[in-house]
Amino acid sequence: MRTIVLVEYWATFGGHFIFGTVYNNWFHKLLGMKVGKDVVLEGLISEVDLVDIGDNTIVEEGASVQPHTFENRLMQCNPITCKDISPSLSFFFFFPLPDPSLL
Repeated sequence: MRTIVLVEYWATFGGHFIFGTVYNNWFHKLLGMKVGKDVVLEGLISEVDLVDIGDNTIVEEGASVQPHTFENRLMQCNPITCKDISPSLSFFFFFPLPDPSLL
């Protein structure tokens, strides 16, 4: 929960100036996300400690990586792994599968 608040605060107050830069990757690494080399992060990523982004991956502006779903009024979290060289489209949503997702 703390990471969600930090990421939302970061995105609202000043984080948008560094979207797509290496500083945004460093910020997410500090929060516990696994980020590969040559990664461009511009989208919203919640629960960063459950996300693993491979090398040469792009999460474009408007894309959302959400490792949680609400099923039967319960929040369920599963890790999401974006493999190497995985481009995303704008306004694309990543959700977990019942087993740890591999996209």
